[in-house]
Amino acid sequence: MHAFSQVPQSTKEWKRIQHDFDVKWNYPYCCGAADGKHVQIKRPDNIASEFFNYKGHYSIILFALVDANYRFLYIHVGHNGRANDSAVFRNSTLNSAIQNNLLNWPHNSVIIGDDAFPLRPNLLKPFSNANLSLKQRIFNYRLSRARRVVENSFGILAARFRILYGPINLKTNTIDLVVKSVCYLHSWLIAKSTTNYFGNGTIDQEGLDTGEIHPGSWRSTNSELHSAKHLPSNNYSNEAPKKREQYAEYFTGEGAVPWHSYPSEIPKNVEIYFGLHFSHMLAFGEGDDNCPAKRQLGVDTWTVVAASWSRDRQVASKVARTSTSLATILDYPSKWQAY
Repeated sequence: MHAFSQVPQSTKEWKRIQHDFDVKWNYPYCCGAADGKHVQIKRPDNIASEFFNYKGHYSIILFALVDANYRFLYIHVGHNGRANDSAVFRNSTLNSAIQNNLLNWPHNSVIIGDDAFPLRPNLLKPFSNANLSLKQRIFNYRLSRARRVVENSFGILAARFRILYGPINLKTNTIDLVVKSVCYLHSWLIAKSTTNYFGNGTIDQEGLDTGEIHPGSWRSTNSELHSAKHLPSNNYSNEAPKKREQYAEYFTGEGAVPWHSYPSEIPKNVEIYFGLHFSHMLAFGEGDDNCPAKRQLGVDTWTVVAASWSRDRQVASKVARTSTSLATILDYPSKWQAY
């Protein structure tokens, strides 16, 4: 059973995990999503203060790396509740193995986490500055979308194993064994009997037409494990921001998804602007940077519109055929609502 919750040993196994993240969550080269949660315990004897967390109760931390199918690849249990995600990860054997290149990862591999984690070339986290560009917000959305697997894994775990519902009244060493055991059972049950372990509606669902998230039923129970305390880490090398920027470029270019519900800055009638661009191409040539669509939307927004809509060749050709001049669209913009 332990075999269903262990770090892969070969490059081939990692590539299988990367394939699942790419196919299911549109996140390439990803080897897992990381997070930490509090497991509530009764007040320990002698050293209780070390286990008293920011939520006002006693706990130990379960830190995990999860694959695209909600299975635990790596777990670290027992850190006292006063710690935060960054400290737990920093002191974990997973971090040591990553730092020393012991995991047999394929080239360009990454894992993903929230803002508590350090930004590294092989560990990506969201952009966190106040005034994010459209490209940065899209990157954050795509990372958050893929990272939901670890949130849902913890949610399923707590909802299915009732010992996690409230404070566990055992010795801390025994609690560590209990938590490890339910994690192993969780991964084994997903591998052997997913439909019986959790049914439809248990995990978060995403509407592919709208991008709207429909919360899983585990979120409405009282069994949710609390997040470990987040202390943002800004300790990163110069290569790390470059790697994150490469992903941001990919998500608004070659890796853009046509069903993606982009932020509200992009008008719903983007066909109008798409038509403007095509008409401008016909009249003045494709390479001209004075395209009115680019001027009206701004380069950042236009990049996303073009990345998404240029994939629909039928719409593109229809727009191009329907309008023969820029003036036609400017005089009759309402006609583009039909497309």
